[in-house]
Amino acid sequence: MAEKLPSMLSAALEAYDRILSTPMPEEPKAQGAQLAAAKTALSHLENLLNLADGLPDDDGDDDGNDTALDGLISAAREAVGSLDTERG
Repeated sequence: MAEKLPSMLSAALEAYDRILSTPMPEEPKAQGAQLAAAKTALSHLENLLNLADGLPDDDGDDDGNDTALDGLISAAREAVGSLDTERG
């Protein structure tokens, strides 16, 4: 699972970005669907972050993957933080 986490985080972030970059529809039903999709993507990111929290911090090598994963985790935490602010 740990080896798939970076690609899973990346895909979830890309999906969230894609949803946000889509213009908001004028119809209320479509607006609700788009907002629901964004919240679903953020919830998925939140679940992936929970998985990441359970992983060891370092795999013991200097291949640069830890830095890339840290960047993805930071971006995901920032996106999820925006949802937490909305909930607050």
